Amino acid sequence: MIFDASSSTVILGYKLEGEELFLTERFEKKQLNTKLPQILLPLSEKLSGTLPLKVIIGVGPGSFTGIKTGLALFLSILYTKGIESVEMISSSLFLKMLYPHINLKYNFTAIPFNNRQYFVSCFDKTGGVLKSDFFVAQPFDEFEKILKNFDKEEAALFLSEKNCRDIENFVRSKFNKTEIHTGVPVFRPDDFYKIKNSKNIHFTKEPLLLNYVNLPANISEKIDIYINSGMETCDAGNESRKNFC
Repeated sequence: MIFDASSSTVILGYKLEGEELFLTERFEKKQLNTKLPQILLPLSEKLSGTLPLKVIIGVGPGSFTGIKTGLALFLSILYTKGIESVEMISSSLFLKMLYPHINLKYNFTAIPFNNRQYFVSCFDKTGGVLKSDFFVAQPFDEFEKILKNFDKEEAALFLSEKNCRDIENFVRSKFNKTEIHTGVPVFRPDDFYKIKNSKNIHFTKEPLLLNYVNLPANISEKIDIYINSGMETCDAGNESRKNFC
């Protein structure tokens, strides 16, 4: 199974033994409370903690509250079936892996945050990460600086939701050839097992850390972060913040 709730559009997919296709659905997050039970509960007889089950979840970046709410509901349904272990990956990598057979010279993923702001990652033709989870907003000055080091040959943009015309138009204007992908992905069963860079976690015993960048939340000074009984000071303007958040 795969699940991601990093944007206003939730992605849920699954393939059960004996079924040929990996079924993938997208639906608005406001439908979460009705759609998740509708999709998962009919599978209850086939889902069991005693059966081998691979579950991959996206843990951000994106809307912190949205990711937390979506994962809470999804994992609670799994828990009722005795399933307590999942694999976590970056939502940016999750989004790119939904389109494994589309590999242009530059491949961008864009996850909306708020007010037409985005977390963007860039992958090369082999799937290697060129730049990960940088924050951009209109007029996309930071994005412009990064693209200065890129040639203008070709690029693909993968969006976690539709109606992102501002960043679509920006990317189109920077490359000679541009592909935009926003639809329901065709996720092939064999590709599911090729997903890498995941971390396995027993979610009833270990903390589930979201890949959430705090700098866009207007935090610009040092902040105190409590880990267990100790305290660490994190410089919110430094790359090291990713080690804490």
